[in-house]
Amino acid sequence: MASTLATLQQNFLSAISGVQSTPIDAVLDTATLTAAQRMAIYHNAYFQRLHEVLQQDYPTVHSLIGDDMFHQLAKDYTLAYPSTYTSIRWFAEQLPAFLGQAEPYRQHAILAELGEWERHLRAAFDGADAVPLRPDSLQTVAAEHWPHLRFVFVPTFRLCEHRFNTVAVWQALKEDSPPPEIEALADSEYWLIWRSGLQTSYQSVSSEEAELIQQVQQGNHFAGLCELLSDQHGEQTAQVAIGLLQKWIQAEMLQSLHLTTRDFDAVDL
Repeated sequence: MASTLATLQQNFLSAISGVQSTPIDAVLDTATLTAAQRMAIYHNAYFQRLHEVLQQDYPTVHSLIGDDMFHQLAKDYTLAYPSTYTSIRWFAEQLPAFLGQAEPYRQHAILAELGEWERHLRAAFDGADAVPLRPDSLQTVAAEHWPHLRFVFVPTFRLCEHRFNTVAVWQALKEDSPPPEIEALADSEYWLIWRSGLQTSYQSVSSEEAELIQQVQQGNHFAGLCELLSDQHGEQTAQVAIGLLQKWIQAEMLQSLHLTTRDFDAVDL
């Protein structure tokens, strides 16, 4: 009995989600509606809910392409990525990748970047909490330990590389203003997203800072970071590197320091 019920439930879900079009024998005609019409009611309600989720999660993508194209996008995405999650929170996660791969959306390259930007903002908003480093954390590090220090960003931290004026377009659309003309940038822009307490923040950074952040995320130690900066800054290298660390700590982007394989806060230095 349980197996039969589970099969019926799965077939019903497949039918209303559009995964299969095979009629379900258990759904019968009534005096006013055929079985197909009854299933269509469920299908339309199911799709409308998912359409609303996509629109809520990617409001500026919707604003940029308009109602008609977004409606078609919602249909195409729902067929390509049927919801397999118990929480609706995760249904729209693959939309930026879909925008970058599927026709005709991939012809408008800013759409994937704009979608990814909105996805990262949402992830920062409801991402894992973390206790950031204290502003005085660097003051307690002994000189001999500095070369071996590694740093960890808070879980909500993201580094974004943009090839278009994506943030300018997003800001205008968010304020219900006409967006600027979409432009391909001569050089990539780099933006950070993170959450401090309950406040989600973002800011632009230089390509040099972005490269340093990538090295931190890959586990490079302080000596390695200084090596990257040395050609440009010479004798000021360590000062520049420490200045960036202090900036990240003040903004509550960093959550911990590590000495080799040990957590700095747990070691009496």
